[in-house]
Amino acid sequence: MNNEDKKVQNVVLGVIVVLGLFLMVQTINSIKEYGAIGKGQYPDSTISFTGTGEVFAVPDTATFTFSVTKEAKTVKDAQDMVAKVVDQATKDLKDAGIKDVDVKTTDYSVFPRYEYPRAAIGQTSKRVFTGYEVTQTTQVKVRDAAVSGEVLGAVGALDISNISGLSFEVDDEDSLIREARTDAIAEAKEKAEALSKDLGVKLVRIISFYENSGDVRPYYAMAEKAGMGGDAVTSAPSISTGQNKISSQVTITYEIE
Repeated sequence: MNNEDKKVQNVVLGVIVVLGLFLMVQTINSIKEYGAIGKGQYPDSTISFTGTGEVFAVPDTATFTFSVTKEAKTVKDAQDMVAKVVDQATKDLKDAGIKDVDVKTTDYSVFPRYEYPRAAIGQTSKRVFTGYEVTQTTQVKVRDAAVSGEVLGAVGALDISNISGLSFEVDDEDSLIREARTDAIAEAKEKAEALSKDLGVKLVRIISFYENSGDVRPYYAMAEKAGMGGDAVTSAPSISTGQNKISSQVTITYEIE
């Protein structure tokens, strides 16, 4: 056998060895996967249960907005008039215990104003420029809902154009959502255990979990008046905070056998 034949023989042997190793690895992997066949597939027999949890809490935070609108011949004059009222409102809010971080401007607009005087019969009414209108809208967060009426009264005593958007919230809402979710899961599991016994089936494992939570709604049936105390401002409105209902709904799907 010459050198050329030996080279060809060595190459063929090398290919056979590599191919044999590849087939051996594939066989081992197939044996390992055999024990896990079907585990990644959605089971044929499943059953789902829904649970609902509700938590009630008295709001401890109030939020509202107020707007100041002024009109003048020039933009600067209108801006100065608005700034004077807003500065006073900010001062009064600070005196009432509202921190700077809880007062923020949410809108600031400047528009030209026109009027259409009544024209004589047979003539067309012409637009007449009358000045500029400046509006600044401010959002206020009151971290003690019980004094929200007093704060509204203080702001309302100023030359405010509009007060709106009063809402009540629970500051630590996430913990209440978790509590509602826990109750919802417990109810779903209780249903699953009871019905599985009635049907004579076994709950194997949880296949899927779906949650619809964070639904927060005012609940007025047990509303409470926000106490103003004897030192409250005379013009302070009486505000009812009521209760907020935080609900969570979950759906748990089990594999059964």
